Amino acid sequence: MPVPAEGGDAVDWDVLRAETGWRLPADYRDFVAVYGLGTISDSIGISTPPFDGYPYGDHLLFRTEWPPADGTLAWATNEAADDFLWRCAGEPDQWKVTFRPRERHREYTYDMGMAEFLLRLVRGDIHPPLGAQLSLPARFESWRASLL
Repeated sequence: MPVPAEGGDAVDWDVLRAETGWRLPADYRDFVAVYGLGTISDSIGISTPPFDGYPYGDHLLFRTEWPPADGTLAWATNEAADDFLWRCAGEPDQWKVTFRPRERHREYTYDMGMAEFLLRLVRGDIHPPLGAQLSLPARFESWRASLL
């Protein structure tokens, strides 16, 4: 997935942890630094914590507390209201990805982090029952592009 020309977003992870208690996986922090807040193929919206210049009211940790009551944290959603979450058990770099379709009757857990999950998804290696079509090859659109 080509990196947006304007780059990712700078989150102060140490301040975030001190203020909220949340410590997030390294692959996610790297994704945010390279890609930032935005969407994959106009379908999957990636959430981030607030950063200097954050354009919206809600964000990754909006109205959440550490530890999460249900043991999960949503890091993305798609246009069909399917959720992409972490199972927040153990150390953050060990959190597994859970895909929760909109109808909420079943969840699908993947023994991998967010970056590997997205890579395997856009390569077509995994096939969660998405409620919305993911156009391939995947492209990332930064939040900055949507404000133009």
